[in-house]
Amino acid sequence: MVSSNAEPRGSDGFAHLSPHIRHISRSTIRRKWKPLPQSSQDRIRAILLSLKARRAGANDPSRVPTMASLKRKSQDSTKQPQRRPGRTKKQEADEEYQTAVEMVTEKLLGRIPRMPFPPSSTSSNPNSNSNNHTDDSFSLEATLHRISTLESTLSMHTSTSHLLRAQMKREKRALRRDRAELDTLQTALKSETRLRKVQERGLHPVTRALDHPIDHDVARGQNGKARQRSGSASGDDDEEESSEDDESSQQQQQQQQQQQQQQPHLPAAQTNPPSSGTTLNYDLDPDMKNIMTRLQSHLTSMQTNTDGMQPVLQAMDKTKVALDQFVTMRFTGTDRDRAYGFHD
Repeated sequence: MVSSNAEPRGSDGFAHLSPHIRHISRSTIRRKWKPLPQSSQDRIRAILLSLKARRAGANDPSRVPTMASLKRKSQDSTKQPQRRPGRTKKQEADEEYQTAVEMVTEKLLGRIPRMPFPPSSTSSNPNSNSNNHTDDSFSLEATLHRISTLESTLSMHTSTSHLLRAQMKREKRALRRDRAELDTLQTALKSETRLRKVQERGLHPVTRALDHPIDHDVARGQNGKARQRSGSASGDDDEEESSEDDESSQQQQQQQQQQQQQQPHLPAAQTNPPSSGTTLNYDLDPDMKNIMTRLQSHLTSMQTNTDGMQPVLQAMDKTKVALDQFVTMRFTGTDRDRAYGFHD
């Protein structure tokens, strides 16, 4: 199959078609290609015969130029064609044109009924036997209507694409803002986490346990369920665990008794927890009781350690007072400021 695409206008003012060869199998041609219907053949015949009528008027603006003039322009030949004696140039051109048109018309009209043509590209079903699409290919009104429909569709799709591009730009701007906000939040979260870790380093383990409480009741329930699932096979393990729990509880009681014996006599306001609107029942919460006991022991040990530093602190205060008196009596003005470290 040989198809042609339109090229830009040449120097002679006419559009040219450049051939493009496309190889199609013979089986496809036999199976899908079909001859043109009679109405299309009649349209082709009318087009070919109208060439001769358009050549009739020499002063008509729609007059088709002769083939000899086109050939001379394309080849840019300076050699004059030879004419037979007794005939003018115009007569020879008319005769040549008429002969060429008749020859081409006879050949095409003889071959077109037998020539197979591909199905129309405007048809949605290539195997359809309808001749409407083929007739529309040779109809100027149908072609113009099809062009207007395509132009309206093109304008609609163009406006839609512009709207979609604008929407995409807005969405991209919003996405950039969201990403910037997300980066800010992530940076703030990292700094907050880092600061929290730094602050937790100086906390006492008891305070950390208060900040991160553990649901001991849930843990006990899970341990009880695990013991029930294990059954008799794990009876020995349960006895060992219970004995270990008894030993640990006895050790804790002994430590508490020792701490109470070593604890100095404090006022009732210090030994007893302050009463508030919400009272805590320490007897019903052994975990809280254990934590409070450890905290009280820690405070007592801190007080015991700092009691030995009281004489040292009193001596340091006396020494400071003596030094201040010495500086006041011996130095004045700039020397006094320099002694206290207030110099430039």
